[in-house]
Amino acid sequence: MDPFFRLKDCVDRSLERKRTLIVCAVLFVAVAVLGACVSGSSAFHGYLRRGCVRYVEGFCFSDGNFFLLVLKRLGGCLLLLLLLFLGGIHPVAMVLPAIVLFCRAFVFGGSLVLFFSVYEVTGAVVVFVLYLPIHLLLDALFLLTFALSCARSARFCFSKADFGTLISDYLCFLFGAVAISLLEGVLLLALFHPLGNLL
Repeated sequence: MDPFFRLKDCVDRSLERKRTLIVCAVLFVAVAVLGACVSGSSAFHGYLRRGCVRYVEGFCFSDGNFFLLVLKRLGGCLLLLLLLFLGGIHPVAMVLPAIVLFCRAFVFGGSLVLFFSVYEVTGAVVVFVLYLPIHLLLDALFLLTFALSCARSARFCFSKADFGTLISDYLCFLFGAVAISLLEGVLLLALFHPLGNLL
């Protein structure tokens, strides 16, 4: 079956969970705003700043191998997707993916503030042309995955058919994550990364 059609089918099934999506999106934004508000506190500033430095200096302007950088980023996305899908086997198992997802929102909000305060103009360019659009695309994918897993967790049976559907859905969202990561790689290569560091 066409992977685009399968991905659309998965997205459509996620969008049927409108209430779940709205609640999750509102909570995600609220936690991101909280992260932005406390980014200057001593408890979180050091951690968030190190994340910003890793992204700007260790990813955007890194001298490392371009393909390895993109693969590392993709690996992190696929791991979170896997965690979100595995949470769909039982309602209790959804707790850990929810915590990870909202920790991601917290770091996202705090990092946005620090990009501007630490890197100023450079930070603004990085945020608007790479960090923000890619992050929002991935967050949308993760929220759709979370909604789909919430729906599945209430009726999941440990049967061959249910595991087959879970794996099929995971592969479809994996396809979406790969597409977003490729877009990130193209933007990175076009705007920031030295061409000489492709290999």
